[in-house]
Amino acid sequence: MSNHYFKAVYMRPNFVTAFFTGVLYAIASPFRLMLEVFIKIKMGPRYFSFSSAAFFLVATSLIPVFITMASHRGHIHWGFFSLHCLSWYVFVAAGLRAAWQRRKEISRDTRFVDFTLFSLSPGLTNPFFYKVRLFGKKPDIKTVETLIEPGCFFLVGLGLAMLGQFVGGFIMLAAIFYSISYFGAYQIAYNEIMDKIDKIIVQEELAKMIIDGLDRSDTRGVPYMGPRPADEEMGRKIVDSILEHEEEEAVR
Repeated sequence: MSNHYFKAVYMRPNFVTAFFTGVLYAIASPFRLMLEVFIKIKMGPRYFSFSSAAFFLVATSLIPVFITMASHRGHIHWGFFSLHCLSWYVFVAAGLRAAWQRRKEISRDTRFVDFTLFSLSPGLTNPFFYKVRLFGKKPDIKTVETLIEPGCFFLVGLGLAMLGQFVGGFIMLAAIFYSISYFGAYQIAYNEIMDKIDKIIVQEELAKMIIDGLDRSDTRGVPYMGPRPADEEMGRKIVDSILEHEEEEAVR
């Protein structure tokens, strides 16, 4: 089915979904990256970027300084800083070490390419997370990545926050964005697959709608919203034109 015809006639704008899979998904990506380095292995070389992970981790090291200064009228109170903020730098150092390990896992001669690994792979999941049971059921990969992995990080952050460590709050926030990011990724994938299925259905029902004039109850729910062609020959020309447009788009 022609992308133009399909989108123009059937696609319904959903601004909430667009926000979560667009703007919020992009914002959540750095938070997800900073946590993934601890638990994912063998990520694709075009998916994982050591420089990006290092940049975001180091950039967060300024946050405890601002918190301390904001709490003490523009001055750094070293006692307060040592008690509540040093663990933040332990987190940054551990993240950098983990990111370096991830980099070594995917380092290779960039002069050559092969088919050994999907370059955009988000990595392999630690088997530990499959042992966590939600409602007594073994989780699938979607549940692991959207709930269990971020949930574990959230609990770690909560524990640190209860001990008065500011990094705990940051880890909790990152865990929430981690979950949002994966929910967004799965929603994008779901919509893409459903678009493919719906286009196939519309294509298969096209002639029935335009030429035979069947009601949507006889075309798997697909409606025809245009004017009826004057005769069968004209209807076939319209159908052929739409399908030819589809073939041209496929070639491009």
